[in-house]
Amino acid sequence: MKLSIYSLCLLLISFSCTQRKVDLEVFEKDCRNFKIKNPTYQNILDPSCGGSVTGSGQFRVVFEIDGEDKCLKRVSNAPIFYDAQNNILTGVTFQEKITLGDPNITRNGNTITYIFEYSFQNTTDADRLNHIYLRFNTENEIGNPSNALEVRLNMQCSSVDPSTYTNKASVNVNSSVVSIRFWDNAAEDGDIISVNLNGVWVLENYMITNAGQTFNFNINNGTNRLVVYAVNQGKSGPNTLSIAVNSGSEIRLDPELLTGQSVNINF
Repeated sequence: MKLSIYSLCLLLISFSCTQRKVDLEVFEKDCRNFKIKNPTYQNILDPSCGGSVTGSGQFRVVFEIDGEDKCLKRVSNAPIFYDAQNNILTGVTFQEKITLGDPNITRNGNTITYIFEYSFQNTTDADRLNHIYLRFNTENEIGNPSNALEVRLNMQCSSVDPSTYTNKASVNVNSSVVSIRFWDNAAEDGDIISVNLNGVWVLENYMITNAGQTFNFNINNGTNRLVVYAVNQGKSGPNTLSIAVNSGSEIRLDPELLTGQSVNINF
């Protein structure tokens, strides 16, 4: 069969478009299958509470990867900055995308470490900074994203304001050391929480499971306030957390990102 030059051109164009479509689908599939997990952080430079004369700050963020490197071209950041009353602080600059090879990002096997830098326009707003909700993901060279992770980055002077949580229950105990079990009471879908006990962050960015895990904490005489905030809502909301104090009755909580829930532990 003979093809005219016109027909051959159409065939070549069609093949080129089909090939490009296949390439794009392969890139997208790489990122759909690429997983980032287990985030941790370290506060390096804290501008709150008068910690920086320039209003600039830095966090070291660490996470693990699972998948082909094609979706590891860069890390994309989407932070929100809050004061203690959950008012959003604006006028903050930060590096939205950090490309692998940049001095601020390193790789050690399947562990990625990068420096998240930000800067306030003035030190007054920087002093008010209480915490940052940082949502981030990796991308391939054409911008297809991996799954996203959320972390709550608490400042050194981070406080828990009573206006940001509601009390759900009270428990009486007879010991200065309590054991508290945390678990997901619904589908195990990656729910993450941060927990504050008497003004101290005792668990940060902790993923709850159906099996659960028990932690021991020291408490004071009187009323001890355990406050829980959701860091995410897993694959489907809400965040479905249960706790039990000293193997007692189940207490069901459904904390949100900005509105936490508390349990009073009376000793």
